[in-house]
Amino acid sequence: MPGDTVFVSADPPPLGADVWFSAALPPELPGSLQEPFDSSSDAIRDTFQKGVLELDGTVSSPFGAATTFVAFELGDPARQPPALPTDTFGRVSFRVQVDGALSSGALISNDALIQSDELLASLSPPAVVVVSGNPSLRVDRSCTEVGAREESITWVVDYYNDTSNDDDDVVLIELIPPELELISAVHTFNAATGGRFDQVSVTGEPVEGGLRFAVTDATGEPLVTLEGGRIVFTAVVRDDVPTGTVLDLEGLASADNGNVSQPVSVFTGCSMLVANPDLNLRKLVDLADPLPDENVTFTLLISNQSVHAADDVVLSDVLPVGLEYVPGSTFVLTSGWSIPEPVQNGQTLTWSQDTGNALVGPSQVPGWKTRVATRIFGSRRRSSREPARP
Repeated sequence: MPGDTVFVSADPPPLGADVWFSAALPPELPGSLQEPFDSSSDAIRDTFQKGVLELDGTVSSPFGAATTFVAFELGDPARQPPALPTDTFGRVSFRVQVDGALSSGALISNDALIQSDELLASLSPPAVVVVSGNPSLRVDRSCTEVGAREESITWVVDYYNDTSNDDDDVVLIELIPPELELISAVHTFNAATGGRFDQVSVTGEPVEGGLRFAVTDATGEPLVTLEGGRIVFTAVVRDDVPTGTVLDLEGLASADNGNVSQPVSVFTGCSMLVANPDLNLRKLVDLADPLPDENVTFTLLISNQSVHAADDVVLSDVLPVGLEYVPGSTFVLTSGWSIPEPVQNGQTLTWSQDTGNALVGPSQVPGWKTRVATRIFGSRRRSSREPARP
């Protein structure tokens, strides 16, 4: 146990194995995990006592406040012998009460040791906690890295009380960039609340430049240790936002509990790049001055120069007067791509998703480039030699 603390309870290991406890003091057991001692599973079972699973799902120690060591079995009891499966990630946790005589600013340090029968022991870096009566919030956010105009984007703000003190007054303010049209902002409480706020609705109140979420005003109760929530924002990039615009998605969170003259404030932000599709089209012709009845081939070089994919691309080509399309003559020169026959309306050839004949590539990877070759048949003309114009 960390110094200046008293054991309260532990949580069962993720695979349902046992938790063991000891009240031994030096020299029977060392005062620090950095000192050598027999920490094998056999030694733990021989010298420690097994904890008791309580009705609330926690594990209590038979030694109560005199507990000095806690050990978690991590092996799967269904395996013989018990073993920790590969690619397994787990978490073990226990709770302690800090000595009330400690002054604000005191440090409490704790480390952990893990080992198996096959491997040497591994010692964790110490986790250091500062004793304080002040409130605090941990705020994390994630957002879409790249978006495009008229496209829906999402960003998420997670927050929770990261101290053992109550947060009496919790407020989050989110700034909405003017380049975005907000669609929704949905708040949910995290699992640490244990469902006690399931009937509470926290909605964003419009303020200048954004939304204000008065969390504890809605709950009517403080947020205790690890309690918090998540807000998921959904918005659409306005249609006039140019490529290269960087949108700063920022917010301010604050917590107060009466122990300080000013609330604790946490500012977080992330950025999103607006990268609209940047289509480029070049058109080449193999014969600049074809003879009547001579075939002419036009080649279209199509590319998207942006880091963002282009959806629902429509390709149209208007044939010059005096030329008519040769059915079945469209093909793609770039490997892995295909294109059906165009839909023809007079002199206009069209390929699109709506007409069911869009250009099909190997993936939707941004920045694709391809060449479409279209063979055009030149009809008879009055002039014996009239140039075909793309």
